[in-house]
Amino acid sequence: MKNFKTFNRIVLLFCALFFNYSAIRSQVYPTGFSQSNFTTGLSSPTAMAFAPDGRIFICQQGGSLRVVENGALLPTPVLTLSVNSSSERGLLGIAFDPNFSENQYIYLYYTTSTAPIHNRVSRFTTNGNVELSGSEQVLIDLDNLSAGNHNGGNIAFGTDGKLYIAIGDNAVSSNSQSLANRHGKILRINSDGTIPVDNPTSFAGIMGSPAGANQAIWSVGLRNPFTIAFQPVTGKLFVNDVGQGSKEEINENTLGGLNFGWPATEGVFDQMAFPNYTNPIYDYGRSGSANTNGLGCAITGGTFFNPTTSNYPAQYTGDYFFLDLCGRWIDKLKLSETVQIAGAKPNAEVWTRTNFASDISGGPVDLKVGPDGNIYYLSRNNGALVKVSYTAPALPINLLYFNAKTSDNELVELNWATSSESNSDKFEIEKSEDSKLWSTIGQVKASGNFSEKLEYKFEYVAQKAGMNYYRLKHLDLDRKFTYSKIVGLFIELGENSINLFPNPTQNTIEIKGISIEKEGVEIFNNLGQNVTKKVIFKNQSIYVSSLPRGKYYVKTLKKTLTFYKN
Repeated sequence: MKNFKTFNRIVLLFCALFFNYSAIRSQVYPTGFSQSNFTTGLSSPTAMAFAPDGRIFICQQGGSLRVVENGALLPTPVLTLSVNSSSERGLLGIAFDPNFSENQYIYLYYTTSTAPIHNRVSRFTTNGNVELSGSEQVLIDLDNLSAGNHNGGNIAFGTDGKLYIAIGDNAVSSNSQSLANRHGKILRINSDGTIPVDNPTSFAGIMGSPAGANQAIWSVGLRNPFTIAFQPVTGKLFVNDVGQGSKEEINENTLGGLNFGWPATEGVFDQMAFPNYTNPIYDYGRSGSANTNGLGCAITGGTFFNPTTSNYPAQYTGDYFFLDLCGRWIDKLKLSETVQIAGAKPNAEVWTRTNFASDISGGPVDLKVGPDGNIYYLSRNNGALVKVSYTAPALPINLLYFNAKTSDNELVELNWATSSESNSDKFEIEKSEDSKLWSTIGQVKASGNFSEKLEYKFEYVAQKAGMNYYRLKHLDLDRKFTYSKIVGLFIELGENSINLFPNPTQNTIEIKGISIEKEGVEIFNNLGQNVTKKVIFKNQSIYVSSLPRGKYYVKTLKKTLTFYKN
């Protein structure tokens, strides 16, 4: 990767020469997306991580670890390490222990300040927003450094509970194919620094096995793996490797023992010519200019978009977002299918790339999905943490309501109405069991253009009991689409032997025909959230005075019934 300081000088010169042009340019995002500085005042940020409670810990190259809490950069660092920050050295990586909420452990990758200069991974214990004094436990001291660049530095815990460490080749390309050092590799260690017993002992295309501390090696053949990212559902590991002359790479490294071919290969290669090496799942070309048709100079961030709570449209879930330092864009990959490609290994995955954003803030590094379901990245040039937000655009229709109901727990009826429509083609009805994975169960033709109230209905026979979620996907004639809100409905297949009254209710409902203690009763709101703890059960009656107005579901072993609180 190019020297950070050299790159900053180039950017300053570019800005001086083209100030008037740059001043009128702005970020380009899909409709509904925009970016804003979530916090500023950072000094050469390099990496970040989200704590389980939503705090954001940010590494500064000079050695300070800063905290952003409730949108504010706290004045006092968590800690400040003595580091060598020349060239691309410094405080470069951070990870939270999988059990951070209990043990308060954080892990840092940094360059030592005293000779012999080398990179190190240590564990620290925090006490609130500061380090517990003297808590550093050195887990691994890496090989001595000669060059100042190609340090890698990103660290992350996999779904297997192991810590993965990305290390550059230290500008000596032959390091990447040697098992005698750990440069140009991905390492895998236990959280206490010991080496897992199931680490690989052989590597494709290399004779022999690693010994001693080098048994931490997980994969070889990388140039400068600047960032790594885990898919939280599948455990898939992607490695973003900065290229030299022609290509930037995204490599899948879920399996150990792989050899990604550097320096013999760069970018996608003929698998028949190099049968021992593993192809990247995607590559792109290099250019030093910003926004040059998807080219770049250094892939410095990547993340899977699989948040627990999403603030983005559903079509982005599962995509892999990545950014480039010089290109100043964010693009994304979508897994489209699994096919057999001539010359490739069986069942190769096919990823489709599309642009997501261009003209983003200068010097972008690291890219993460926050617990709020938004994407964040660091701008080195601006010293800022940038948030990419989404606000749903107004529907090209005026949707009055959308609801779901069932009369006999097999026939589900969805009803909605519009007061006006413009350029309207059709409604697709989508269903989900977890509000994350959606499938289309039918469609209804829309009116085209209309300025009076129209009512729609869609019915289908439920095949499975349990919670179901529904939403409308409205499509224009030009194939643009938007989504309605999500509504939830419980389906219970079986006889209706329960009476529920009064309905609507204000504070109390009475259930006849069951014993609450024997049958079990749960109350859910229209979003499918369990609100049982907010009600009181007494004498076969349910007191709901603590619930706000709205629609609720009483779920028993036999039937799900609906009541409305006025």
